[in-house]
Amino acid sequence: MATKLIKWIWLIYAGDDRSNELLGKMLGDENAYTEQECEDGVKRGLWCCPNYEFVDRFVRTANHNRLPHKVFVRKGRAKIRLWSFGHHAKDQPKKGVHHEQSRRLQVH
Repeated sequence: MATKLIKWIWLIYAGDDRSNELLGKMLGDENAYTEQECEDGVKRGLWCCPNYEFVDRFVRTANHNRLPHKVFVRKGRAKIRLWSFGHHAKDQPKKGVHHEQSRRLQVH
């Protein structure tokens, strides 16, 4: 039986203008999405990231520089939800396994 590849879409919410400016420089305006409805019903402006490694590097930099941010993820066709590093052991992307990435959000 073939394994089904699940799309993981990684997103970052910039908590202030400094975070927003840094993400804009790193990702470009084409990756900025406004009014994306999340699992909690709140619409947020989010930055679409190329992969999990980018998110991990950004979070380390942001934490070191005290830049406010939140990481969100959409797994498959599920709603966008808040991601908490280290709290989803069963739901972590596996190292060395390619997860298809999408640079385009599909608005529901």
